[in-house]
Amino acid sequence: GELQIEVRPDERFETHLRRLERAGSRIVLALVFGSLTLSATLLTISGMQTLGLIGYGLAGISLLALLFRGGE
Repeated sequence: GELQIEVRPDERFETHLRRLERAGSRIVLALVFGSLTLSATLLTISGMQTLGLIGYGLAGISLLALLFRGGE
């Protein structure tokens, strides 16, 4: 004999999985925002204001993505 087991996830499992995926996406966006902000600050402090401003702009875009998209 052979034994076969078939498991199907229920609705609650899929709901929890979607919530975890959204949370992971939010964490990634938050890390991108923090990294860009830190990098832009270091560039500005070291005298590269133009690159720093570009970094702040990119950080702002990632912050808007985090706030409005929220990890969809």
